[in-house]
Amino acid sequence: MQLKLSEAIARAEEAGACEIELEALRGLPDCNVLDLKHEDAPFWAFWYAQNVIKGRWREAEKVIMRDAQWACLYAVNVIQDRWPKAEPIIMRDAGWAYEYAQHVIQGRWIQAEPTIMVDAHWAYLYVKNLIKGRWPEAEPTMMDEAKWACFYADSVIQGRWIEAEPIIMTDARWAYQYARYVIKGRWLEAEPIIMADAKYARRYACDVFPGPNREETT
Repeated sequence: MQLKLSEAIARAEEAGACEIELEALRGLPDCNVLDLKHEDAPFWAFWYAQNVIKGRWREAEKVIMRDAQWACLYAVNVIQDRWPKAEPIIMRDAGWAYEYAQHVIQGRWIQAEPTIMVDAHWAYLYVKNLIKGRWPEAEPTMMDEAKWACFYADSVIQGRWIEAEPIIMTDARWAYQYARYVIKGRWLEAEPIIMADAKYARRYACDVFPGPNREETT
């Protein structure tokens, strides 16, 4: 299907497209929209399929699949199913690979796991929401960041994660959180770090130290 840019702009305007994006498009030569090489072309094609065509736009799918984000959102919002041709692109990005697994596959995506497991944030969300149990292969990644190590211990292991404690105790905030929610009591080894931070020293004293006269947290 040959679709001139000027015609696509008119239809997009009728569908309520953002004026800033329309202005960017108006500054381009009036060519076949599928020939656009602009870095935003995948987004524009995705938006047009979703909001103007309101369904698959097969001729533009090669454009959309240039970008992991828009390929993933096209699968989620337009195809509403797996899009095998775009999966090699989507799995290059840990965040969009996770989103695709969560919202399209709705389960583990084994082929994308090597990408997901190298990003602590997305590895944690993947294990918490999809694996729903320990993921040993990704633990070295999560162990390197106090925040995600603490979350992993609390939500996944549901107990102390001894191997990660040297990392967690380097950060007063996450050492406090770990003591309160994982250890559920004093963490003597981490107290020098926690006490060096006024905010978390106070919270630790209020929330972790035993006794009936603890000050209420604010």
